[in-house]
Amino acid sequence: MFGSYGPFIPKPPGTGDGPSTTATASTGLTVTGYFRYRNWDSTSGPLTGVPGAKVQATCLGGMPNPTYVVTLTGLGGAFSVNCPAGYQYVSASVLLENSYVNALGEEAAFAGAFFVSFGGPPLQLQAANDYAARVFLDLAQYVPVVFTKFGYTKGQVAAWVSASNPAYGINWCSPAFFNCPGTDLIRSNFQRVFQQADDRVKWDGLFVTLHEYGHSYHWYAVENWAFDAGDCGSSGHGFEQATPLGCAFPEGIAFWISMVAVGSTVDHSPYGGDWGLELNLNNYPAGFPTNPPPPPDNDGVRVEAAVAAFLYDVIDNGTELDGPNNETGTAEPHLDNLAASPNGVLKRLRYCRINGSVTKLSGLDQFVYCLEGNTTAYQQASYLSPAWRLYSTISFEQSVPPINSAMVRAAWEYNLYGIP
Repeated sequence: MFGSYGPFIPKPPGTGDGPSTTATASTGLTVTGYFRYRNWDSTSGPLTGVPGAKVQATCLGGMPNPTYVVTLTGLGGAFSVNCPAGYQYVSASVLLENSYVNALGEEAAFAGAFFVSFGGPPLQLQAANDYAARVFLDLAQYVPVVFTKFGYTKGQVAAWVSASNPAYGINWCSPAFFNCPGTDLIRSNFQRVFQQADDRVKWDGLFVTLHEYGHSYHWYAVENWAFDAGDCGSSGHGFEQATPLGCAFPEGIAFWISMVAVGSTVDHSPYGGDWGLELNLNNYPAGFPTNPPPPPDNDGVRVEAAVAAFLYDVIDNGTELDGPNNETGTAEPHLDNLAASPNGVLKRLRYCRINGSVTKLSGLDQFVYCLEGNTTAYQQASYLSPAWRLYSTISFEQSVPPINSAMVRAAWEYNLYGIP
């Protein structure tokens, strides 16, 4: 049933009811259960446990004051609330929240489960919003990976996920732009959460969720970049579409962050993984790039896929599974030895100062100068594209790790303009 007691579901086959639990004056009250969501990666939507969700419980009845208990769901979504002796029942909420993410429904609607229990067989609870549950699980798994690989941390991000409204959009915002209703907010909808359900292709949902988180990480962990909300236009932007510098740059960084976090699993369509993204090559779905560099319009500095491909080459090494058959050593071996650390790359982004005063970068042209440590790239780039801007000096507010500027030059020439 649904309502104030939360969504209850039949117990899965083979789980059993477990021991009956009641309150007694001597033993107290223990309420157990399972918290699950429907995993629409499969068309049958099997019920799957949600580990790491927060159970906020209040022990009530029989005592003058309530006792509050906070615990987490464990393996398979199992949980146990233990009240001291004398209490008669538990009222609780199961929240899709941890230190990394607070996942809710559309416009912050509740997405977890409520229950009231006097004890008895284990409760069988289902998330009120399966899509929010999946976003919670994806971010709970991969945000720590982002922290580890890129070296910076940040606070909790909110995620509002619509279970039925395709017009709800997919974006990230902060109060600095987009009239954002939250401080650090991802908005998403059911069409781009799971990996294979409906017409979605494998890995799409995870990649999209992490892409939006990449914007959050860029803004709050690295720098409040010089983002003009109008740069991407009211009609949005495409993976392989030429857009203004101020659009392609943060979008490309977000793709790069998501790709580094997920690793070799994105060797599957639609993003082509190491092989496909590094070569701006993708054969599925229709409309994505199908040729090696240069990308459309022959100007990769304005194409988010090319930006991401270039940045991936900067941190790539010979152990990456970047071949067309998910093997090492066959794709762009001349670039695989650069192997800059992701944190070192972000330090150059964070501490670079252009002409002594520009502190928030608004295009890949600026970031290339910061990576090379000078502005000489303009002499080559100005022959290839009118989009590159000329500056006189590059400096750094703090020390940054060294990097092979000649290999950086080779990487952007290849990924942005197809120069072998």
